[in-house]
Amino acid sequence: MKLQMYSLLISLIFCSTILNSQAQADRYSMDNLDQAKRVAAVKNKLLLLRFTAKWCLPCKYMEKNVFQDYQFNEFLQERVVEVVVDVDNFKGMNIKEDYRVRSLPTILILNPNAKEVGRKESSMGLVEMKNWIEGLLVQNNTSITSLNKIVVGSSTNTDENSKLSNTAQSINSPSEESHSKTTSEQNFNTLFGSFYVQLGAYEDFENAMFKANELDEMFSQNASIHESDVTAGNKIYKINLGPFDSEEEADLFVLVLKDRHIDAFTKKAEF
Repeated sequence: MKLQMYSLLISLIFCSTILNSQAQADRYSMDNLDQAKRVAAVKNKLLLLRFTAKWCLPCKYMEKNVFQDYQFNEFLQERVVEVVVDVDNFKGMNIKEDYRVRSLPTILILNPNAKEVGRKESSMGLVEMKNWIEGLLVQNNTSITSLNKIVVGSSTNTDENSKLSNTAQSINSPSEESHSKTTSEQNFNTLFGSFYVQLGAYEDFENAMFKANELDEMFSQNASIHESDVTAGNKIYKINLGPFDSEEEADLFVLVLKDRHIDAFTKKAEF
């Protein structure tokens, strides 16, 4: 009896290993980019290059809400060879330069001949991402089977993506003329993690907003304005970037800013 149970356990582990390896069959590390290109060519699949970093908030959003979705992974496995490129890694930095990636997140789609056919330099929700890939599949005559079989997206993900987009839109609107404390507090309250990165000290709201917009275009880090009183009647506007889930991630981003000669520091959320 014990022998039968042991044999059954070994069989289950073996089957599980096979299934897991099949699920990851067309996902490669950046160290195996050349192999991924060969597989895409042989299988007539698109090659997806996903550029990311630990400090990139929109990248983390997509990882959680798009690339960890089970049905979306099934969709990718049938049609796409995926490579994740960490730009904080030396190898990743070289690949980033090779493909002229200037901001995160960036997602590149190459055809089976390794020619770039699509590029997105912003975060996307589940449905938008799937629709974009489907369109490229059609344009490049790659194999498509039962596209409508896999239904992705939920009201929760849609709401979260909408919230993220609305936050970015508020930062990317230089024509915004509302300087009220309420507006600043609303922007500040979009922070929902434990840590953020703070920089600058501006007496003029417009100057702070201009710099926040510039930083958001560079890093897509949900730049927001925090208003504080220094002395009675005097306001100081500081820029918050984040949130970050851990102090380590925030500190990493401080180093990224330091490399660009921007002074900043990590601060724990106070709410």
